[in-house]
Amino acid sequence: MVSICFKTYFLNIVALSASVVMLMACATAPRDVPPAFSGGAAADQPALSQRPSFSPWLSLTGARQVAASDRTGTPAAAAATLGYTRFIRPVALAARGGEVVILDAGAGTAYRYDAALDLMTALRGVAVHPGTQLALGADYSLYVIDPPRRRVVRVARSGQQLTHYASADLQRPVDVAVDDARGLVYVADGGYNQLLAFQMLGGAATVIHVRGGEGARLQAVGNIALGPDAIYVADPLCRCLGRVAYLGGVLSTFGHDTVGAPGPLAVDRNRRVFVIDQFARVLKVFHQGRLIDTLPPRRFGLQQIDDLWIDDNVLYLADGLSGRVAAQRIAVAGGP
Repeated sequence: MVSICFKTYFLNIVALSASVVMLMACATAPRDVPPAFSGGAAADQPALSQRPSFSPWLSLTGARQVAASDRTGTPAAAAATLGYTRFIRPVALAARGGEVVILDAGAGTAYRYDAALDLMTALRGVAVHPGTQLALGADYSLYVIDPPRRRVVRVARSGQQLTHYASADLQRPVDVAVDDARGLVYVADGGYNQLLAFQMLGGAATVIHVRGGEGARLQAVGNIALGPDAIYVADPLCRCLGRVAYLGGVLSTFGHDTVGAPGPLAVDRNRRVFVIDQFARVLKVFHQGRLIDTLPPRRFGLQQIDDLWIDDNVLYLADGLSGRVAAQRIAVAGGP
């Protein structure tokens, strides 16, 4: 009887010890559920399944330049060839359907490059200033930030100036994004730290405020990019990124203490945010508010990254230091 009682007592002690160990493990083990998409250090843990992979598609130091375009704006192969023109300092670009508009600050010229023809033409009437940014619409219209005149100019593919976007509420335009589905042109105002939405055909602007709750607040407005769920905004003061609703109001912020100086950014179809960290001189990729990758320029055969653009799962990069434009196809690691 004593032996049986002792065994029972011993087994109870072992069971109690195992329960304590399990409780301690549950208390200290990390959660499988990701934190809310609101920014902060916890939201910057890697989500490896969404880390992008790349394959090289295009690398340009220049192209054969022709003297004229046809009526549609396509470089005319039959026109006089001016020879191979090398880029000097390409600092901004926009792309759509294999067509790339490249702003060369060194040459003081914007070029329209056609990847199918491997030809380019110089665009007339596009002024090149410090801070000039570009966007391309679905009809291949070019939208150009004109900082000295505090406006955005829309230029047809043929080179004809169609309209411009200006307002008393626009003090210092720093970036532009085109929403063809809604028929709107969004302009980031770094002076009044707000977003303005213009009708594509012109007219008065609507102010989109970038104020949110106490935990979702932007201090300044820098570069912008349109995503399927929101307008993404780089905030150089809080050194973070924000998601702004299309009707106004900050939905969330992220990247705090992760992006030293957020610059140009782009959003792909998987809602991954690619942003140039101008302080660290690298490209950083976020998904659902988490930092999932950090990519140095050498990863793409570049020395630095001045601007970027995403079109149809192709990432375009401009490198003013080496005078090169590169394009990489994006795929999800482990995907089909």
